[in-house]
Amino acid sequence: MKQVLPNPLYYLNNFQLVLDWVSERYGDVLIPEEHAFITHFGNLPQLSQALFVRMVMRKGDYFRQTKLSYPEVGDTHQAMLPLIKAGWINPDPILTLDQLFELLQKPEIVAAFSLTGLYKQLRKSEQLDYLRGHLCGMSNQVKLFSAWYPASTESVVHIQNKALCDRLRLIFFGNWHQDWSEFVLSDLGIYRYEAIPFSAESRGFQTRQDIDDYIALQSCRDLFHEEEPIAQVLEELAKIHIENDWISQRRDKLLFQLGQQAEKQKDWDQALAVYEMSRYPGSRLRSIRVLEKTGRSAAALQRLNEALITPESDAELQQIQRSAPRLYRKLGLQSPMTLPITKADTISLRLPYPETSFYVEGVVRDYLTRGDAPIHYVENTLINSLFGLLCWSAIFKPVPGVLPSFSSRTCRLD
Repeated sequence: MKQVLPNPLYYLNNFQLVLDWVSERYGDVLIPEEHAFITHFGNLPQLSQALFVRMVMRKGDYFRQTKLSYPEVGDTHQAMLPLIKAGWINPDPILTLDQLFELLQKPEIVAAFSLTGLYKQLRKSEQLDYLRGHLCGMSNQVKLFSAWYPASTESVVHIQNKALCDRLRLIFFGNWHQDWSEFVLSDLGIYRYEAIPFSAESRGFQTRQDIDDYIALQSCRDLFHEEEPIAQVLEELAKIHIENDWISQRRDKLLFQLGQQAEKQKDWDQALAVYEMSRYPGSRLRSIRVLEKTGRSAAALQRLNEALITPESDAELQQIQRSAPRLYRKLGLQSPMTLPITKADTISLRLPYPETSFYVEGVVRDYLTRGDAPIHYVENTLINSLFGLLCWSAIFKPVPGVLPSFSSRTCRLD
């Protein structure tokens, strides 16, 4: 059965929680526009607030007014008037041809452009291609919605400050991938978060520049996911001068991913250059591997020996110890290191085939168990749980980049 929250304005309460939390803990890094928005929002009628938040939480920036229908809001036209007066909603926005096609249905397109004959029967995408190519300069035109479609019986509205709300969401969560649906999942009890004290020192963003740097870094990440050339992403990255250690770690991770992409493209010099710029765990190992792949074994061995002196982690040290003998063999050298061989104690059992359905672990458990020494079989979750209990205070220690949950007392880690 679909769960229903008892308060129909639950989303408004959650949005207000974000505004209050951000104002209290990040007030010193907010710009005047954001302060003014938070203050003005609190002075709006409640139903106007609710309608605005509904639009913020929906996908896109342009909406047909007839699609904005919510029982708890009632008359959306009246609720929208204060938003229009505030300049937050444009009741007749300027649209490109492509934006118009995203909003209109096929019969409306036929009526708006007086399409007849064959063009009336074309698919919507084909009609768009036709209008782009056969109507002089139409693909580059921008017009008011009312000018594109004067006969329309309804209006299209544009929410003007959605980007501002997204920035506030970023400040609250500390990342872009968590959206407003997190609140609903938390309210329903699907997501639960540990209570953690949130201090000023554990803020992810210490200055306004940190927020701007994070947004700029996300733009670079978007270019990467859109498969733009690596050189273009690096050019944009070079424009960002990050001083926040937490955000620098994210930059290093992006560089590592760019290095991996360069490796896939077999652009070895590019991959090596990118790995050398990154401090992300594993970057040094990948640079050694690239040197080895490209026949520069001596340089790879030199880098490997440097890593042996100052390994970044036990994991890197283990990988280096595995790679070293291979590199020494390639160079015709005697490896100075040998990995210790640990002899494992084993027990071999030959048991009768069970008469009923079984799983191997259960059969072994039943065979080995004794009254004074019972045997239990568990999956990996027990070890993980025991480890979590042992390291509870360290796992949930307030650190820069800790993410708030949905009350002023709880947080989640990114």
